[in-house]
Amino acid sequence: MFRIVLAGSLFTKLPSTTMLMWLYISLIKVHFLMILGSQLTIPLLFLRRL
Repeated sequence: MFRIVLAGSLFTKLPSTTMLMWLYISLIKVHFLMILGSQLTIPLLFLRRL
């Protein structure tokens, strides 16, 4: 009986944890893209000045 309850709780917790992981990965991707963007825009602005 206890095993069934434990499995049920894990099953209900699983979607939330995967959602959190997905959100975390997407946030990292956005942060990485922002860093890449800032790294790329600085040389472009510098080239435009020349």
